[in-house]
Amino acid sequence: MNISESLYENLSLTKQEREIYINTIKTNEDLLVRNGPKIDPHLVNGVDRRRTFSIFGYYAEEFPVGGSLEFEKSLPDLFPGHIYYTADRKSASKSALLHWTFMQLNGFTEDLVVSESDMEKYVNICSKHLFSFNSSITVDFFGFIATPANIVWVAQSAAPINKVREDIRQDVMKAGLLLKEPYKANIIHSCAVRFLTSFDVESVLDQCRRFRSDLKGSYTFDKLYLDYGSALMRPQEIIHVAEFDLINKAVKLFHADKKFRKIS
Repeated sequence: MNISESLYENLSLTKQEREIYINTIKTNEDLLVRNGPKIDPHLVNGVDRRRTFSIFGYYAEEFPVGGSLEFEKSLPDLFPGHIYYTADRKSASKSALLHWTFMQLNGFTEDLVVSESDMEKYVNICSKHLFSFNSSITVDFFGFIATPANIVWVAQSAAPINKVREDIRQDVMKAGLLLKEPYKANIIHSCAVRFLTSFDVESVLDQCRRFRSDLKGSYTFDKLYLDYGSALMRPQEIIHVAEFDLINKAVKLFHADKKFRKIS
């Protein structure tokens, strides 16, 4: 499949970033066509004890997928039979929470636990590099990409996100800490739909191509979090570990008596 760079001519992507997005689309569409959808059996069974230890950004409840509440509500009609992400906490508690995974530090493992001593090191490394951003991080969404496992809403940003990601990777490895990334994050995206059943691949690809560059939305993250999360990121499954205030360069730790606690 040939993807024209003119698709991104109105976006403020660098040449390298443009190539990353084009390669991401081609690679994932080729995999989906060749192998079909990759359905997660844990989600089908409804029992998922896997957790990830990652840096996340969370959206305000009124921020809709696709840039409008009307579009978000249309997702079950556009892509029937799957799991849908929303920033509305009440709805997300039974479906999935819209979020931005800045990067994963420890990928999905059953009953994942990070030691107290390692936790402190991760927090120090993350604060060092996350506070290198001048201030808040604004991301500008523009369209959908289909992968074998899901449909993601992709964005651009003027912030040096990939540089900070790589700086964190390097310091985590230098500290002898575990770095287990199921995928190396190099784009900005939020999962909108998680596949739960088989489907007509070409139909889904056609819909995503239709919405590849006109699903606008802009969001500014004043804070990022180091958390335990899940595949669906339901609010009741998230355990906050540390909050990084990007404006005031302050860290807030969510723990008491050396036991990390859930924050609603």
